[in-house]
Amino acid sequence: MKSHPPPTKDAGGATSAPSGDISVQRSTHKQASKNYFNLDADMKRQSSMVDSENRFSQRLSMMNVLPGKQANFQDEPSIDYCCDVLQAKFGFQQGSVDNQREHVLLLLANCAARANSASGDNTTHHVRLLHDKLFSNYKEWCAFVGAKSVAFSQPAQGTPLTSVLHMDLMLYFLIWGESANLRHMPECVCYLYHQMMSTLIKDSPQSEGRPSGWFLTAVLRPVWKEAAVMQKKNALGKHLEHTKVRNYDDLNEFFWRSACLKIPVDKIGGALHATAGKTFYEHRSIFTLVLNYYRIFHFNFMFLVVLAVLNFAVTISPNGGRVDFSQFAQIGTVVKPYTKRDLNKAWAVLVGSHAFLNLFKCCLEVGHGFQLLTDPKARAATSSRSMTYGLALTLRLVWSLVFTGAFALMFTLGAPVKAGEFDMLSLLNVAALLYLVPGGAILLLQTLIPGTGRSWFSKFIREGDSCYTGRHMAPPMAFQVKYYVFWFVLLVCKAAVSYWVLVGPLVLPSLAIWEMNLKYGQGSIGSFHNVGVIVSLWAPVVFIFNYDTQIYFTIFQAILGAFMGWMMKVGEVRGVDALSKAFRVAPQLFDTKVVTELARLADAQEGGGGGGDDAGRGSQSAVYQSQMMLRFVVVWNEIVNSFREGDLVDDKEAAILQYDIQNTGEVFEPVFLSAGKLNEAMAYAVKLGKSGRGDSELRIQLVQNDCLGAVKSFFNASMYVLEALLAPDDTETLDG
Repeated sequence: MKSHPPPTKDAGGATSAPSGDISVQRSTHKQASKNYFNLDADMKRQSSMVDSENRFSQRLSMMNVLPGKQANFQDEPSIDYCCDVLQAKFGFQQGSVDNQREHVLLLLANCAARANSASGDNTTHHVRLLHDKLFSNYKEWCAFVGAKSVAFSQPAQGTPLTSVLHMDLMLYFLIWGESANLRHMPECVCYLYHQMMSTLIKDSPQSEGRPSGWFLTAVLRPVWKEAAVMQKKNALGKHLEHTKVRNYDDLNEFFWRSACLKIPVDKIGGALHATAGKTFYEHRSIFTLVLNYYRIFHFNFMFLVVLAVLNFAVTISPNGGRVDFSQFAQIGTVVKPYTKRDLNKAWAVLVGSHAFLNLFKCCLEVGHGFQLLTDPKARAATSSRSMTYGLALTLRLVWSLVFTGAFALMFTLGAPVKAGEFDMLSLLNVAALLYLVPGGAILLLQTLIPGTGRSWFSKFIREGDSCYTGRHMAPPMAFQVKYYVFWFVLLVCKAAVSYWVLVGPLVLPSLAIWEMNLKYGQGSIGSFHNVGVIVSLWAPVVFIFNYDTQIYFTIFQAILGAFMGWMMKVGEVRGVDALSKAFRVAPQLFDTKVVTELARLADAQEGGGGGGDDAGRGSQSAVYQSQMMLRFVVVWNEIVNSFREGDLVDDKEAAILQYDIQNTGEVFEPVFLSAGKLNEAMAYAVKLGKSGRGDSELRIQLVQNDCLGAVKSFFNASMYVLEALLAPDDTETLDG
C-alpha cells in the first residue's frame, strides 16, 4: 500500500490533496463557465458564481424549481464529494466532471420538485426516483448476462455523503458524459459502470488513483478506434460495404455475453479487436421476398391442405353426399372402394406437407445465406455467428428432410403383400408426434409465456446466439387475447366459406380424375394419374385462397371499427355546427360526470344573500353557471397545453383551441367556434335591417343561430386592437 502525505494548503488558503488520495472533499464548486447560448439565465448564473459561498441550493430560487424547499436540498455537498472521489480514482476530465455535476444536480432538483412524496424520508426519496429510472436497463442487463448488480454501499461516516446512491448516479453520468458517440452502445456503458463500480468497492479509499484523462485515453479511445472503422472509405471515396465494417450495434453485441465481465476496462479495446466479429449480415438475394413472407404462404397452404384432407375424409364417409353439418357425423368411417389405409395416407399427406414446406424454407435459406456460410475470408475468431447459424440450419435441414422422406414413403408404398410383413404406414402416428410435438410445445410456450423458449438448446437450434434487444416487445395478455379472438373468428368464417365454396366442389371430381385411365392423343402431354389436369383444376383455388384473407380482414376490420366507433360514440359530431353545439353543453356534462356533488353544492350556495325572490335566485344561478363554466375552461385549456407539450399541436393551433380567460374572470370561447359566425351574423343584420325589424328580433336570431358569442368576441378583440393603437386620450373617447 502506497502512503501519502496529509493534505496541505496552498497560498490561497484552499486545501490541496495529493493526486493519489481519492478520499478528499471538494474545496471549490466546479461549474461550466460557458454555455452554447448567451441566455439571461446564464448571465445570472455566471454573475452568481463570483460569490464562492453561493451554493447551488440557493441558486435554485432563480429557476423557481424548489420554491420553499431550498433549505432542505442537501445533495450538493454529497455530489461534490462523489465528484472528487471518482475524478481522483478514474481520471475523468475536469470539464466533463463540471458538466455532469451540474447535470446531476439539476436532475435531482427536478425529481425533488416532482416527487411530492408522502414518505418520511423526503431528503432521499427524489434520489431513489432518479436512481430507479436511470439503472433500470443496467439491472436488466445484469440479469441477462447472469451477473449480480453492484452498487456503492460503503459507510459514509465522516464524509459529506448523504446517500450512497449519489455515488452510483455520479459514476454513471461521468461515464456517460465522456463516452460521446459510444452512448449508442448502451450495454457497453452498463459494462463500464459495472466494472468500474466493482473496482471502486474493492479498492480501499487510500488506494492509488489514475492521472487526469486516463478514462478517455485508456478506456474509451481504444473502443472508439474499433467503432471508427465504419467511417473508412475505399479508393473511390465511398464508404465500405456494411459486410466489411462493424457499426455500433455489432460492437454492442459483444457486451451481451457474460465473458465480457472477465475483461478489465482498460483491456476491452483489444478484446473487441481480437474476438468481437460481425454478427449480422444483411444479404439480398432473389429469395429475400419469399423468405420475408414465407410464414404467410406456409400458413395459407397448410390451411388449404387441412380443408382438403377434411373434405376427403367426409367424401369417402357414408354421409359424404350431404351438404349440411350432418356430413361430419360419420367421419373416420369409409365406404368401398376406399379403406382405412386411404384415410391414413391422407393424414400422412397433411403432416408431410408441413415437413416439406419446412424443408423448402431451409433450402431457400441455404441459397439466401450461401455467401455467408461459405465465405473463405471469414476468420475463425469472427465467424462464430456463421458457424452456429450454419450448424443450426444443417440440423433443421436434416430434420425436415428425414421426416419429409418418411411421410412420402408412407404415402407411396402399397400395402404389404403377405400377412405379417412390416407396414411403414403403421408408424404414422409415432412419426407425426415426433415431428409436431416439439414445435407445438415451443409455439405454446412462446405464446403464453414469452421468453421461456430462450434456453440454450432452442437458441442453438433456431437462431444461434442470444439476443438482448426485443425481449419485452410481447404485448400484454389482454391484447393478445383480443388479437387471437379477432383472427379466430375471421379464420373460422374463411374456413366455412372456403370449405363449401372452394374446396368441396373440387375434391370429388379430383378423385374421379385420379382414377380415370385417360388415353392422350399424339402430341399430348400425359401425366401420372392425370396429375396435370388436377393441378390445373386446383391452381386458381390456391391463388384465391392465398389472397382472400385480405378481403376477409378488410370486411372484419370495417365491422369491428364501426362497432367500436359506435361504442365510443365516435362520429356523432358532424360538422362545425354540431361541434359548436356540443361545446355549449360540454361544461354541464363535465360538471355532472366529473365534479363532485360537494363542489356543486358549495357553488350553488354562493351568492345566497340575494334572498328568496326571483332576483336572488337569478343571481345565484348566474354565479353557479359562471363557476361551472370556469371549471370546464380551466381543464380544457390544460388539455390543450398537454397537447402542445407533446408537440401534437403548434402554438397557433393551441391558441385557436383554447378559451380566453380575462383578468375579470370573463371567459371568451375558442376562436375555432367562431369560424363563419361573424359573416352569418352580418347577413342576419342586413336581412333584418332591410325588412325594417328591430334589434330585439336581431338578438333573438343571433342567439338561435349561435352567433352572439362570435359577435361579442369580435367586438372585444377589436376594442383591444384599437386601444393598443390609439393614445390614452383617444381610448377615453372609445370608452365613452
